[in-house]
Amino acid sequence: MNIIKKVIFLLLLLSFGRAYSQEIEPLKNEEMVKQIFQDNEKKIVVINLWAQWCQPCKIEMPGLVKFSKENADDMKLILVSLDDKKDLETKTKPFLKSCDVDFISYINAFDKDEKLIMMLDKNWEGAIPATFFYKDGVLVKSLIGMQDEKQFQKALNEVKKM
Repeated sequence: MNIIKKVIFLLLLLSFGRAYSQEIEPLKNEEMVKQIFQDNEKKIVVINLWAQWCQPCKIEMPGLVKFSKENADDMKLILVSLDDKKDLETKTKPFLKSCDVDFISYINAFDKDEKLIMMLDKNWEGAIPATFFYKDGVLVKSLIGMQDEKQFQKALNEVKKM
C-alpha cells in the first residue's frame, strides 16, 4: 500500500509540474514566424512583444493570457519576450508561470532587432508592450502600449469581421 501512495504522489507531482512548465524557444528568423502562421492558418494569430522588466507589460500580461484562453477557438497567442537570455530561468520563466502561461513562448533571437520589427509591423517604432493581430498571415491590427482585456476583445472582434 505504501508503494501505491508513493506512485500516486509521484504521478501527481509530475502532472502538476507539466501543467505549469514553461517552454521558451528562440525566435530566430522569418521562416520560424512564417511557420507559426502556417501552423495556425485557420486562426487569428496574435503576437505580443513584452519583457519582464517592462512594468506595463507585466500589468497587462494576466489579462492578455486570460483573454487568449477565453478565445482559444478563434485565435492563437504568441508571446515573444525581449528579455536578455541570461534572465530566462531566473526572471522570465517564473513571471510567465505566475501568469499561468502554459504554452510555448518565444524569446527574440533575431540577429538584429530591426529584422523582427520590419517583419511584424514596418510602422512599429519598437515600443512595448506591442500586440499585433494577423489574419491569414497579414497584419490587420496593431495595439501599442498597455491594453486591458476589453481592448484585446474589441480588437479581436474587429479583426474577425474583416
